[in-house]
Amino acid sequence: MARDFSDGLQQSYQEAKSDWDDIDADLLKWGGGSGAAGLAAGLQSAFSSGKFSLELPAAGFALNGVAQLVSSRMKRRNFRRDVPMSVFVDLDNKTKKSQ
Repeated sequence: MARDFSDGLQQSYQEAKSDWDDIDADLLKWGGGSGAAGLAAGLQSAFSSGKFSLELPAAGFALNGVAQLVSSRMKRRNFRRDVPMSVFVDLDNKTKKSQ
């Protein structure tokens, strides 16, 4: 019975860790894929007008970046509230950072 309980806890922890990693992966996908595409489009529009101005494209890129960071933070907060195993995920992340 103790072994079954241990296996259940380990499975729940792995599922919670996977969900947490998905939140991080979504943020990295934005930064790598769509963030780079947005920056390229912004640079193209900066050159197409005949003048080199990065003010508007940079502002749009920064606004989108802030929105993605806020969204990621909200997902993490909701994850911590909804998933009891998040305590162990946080503990694991803190021990990895301190090493």
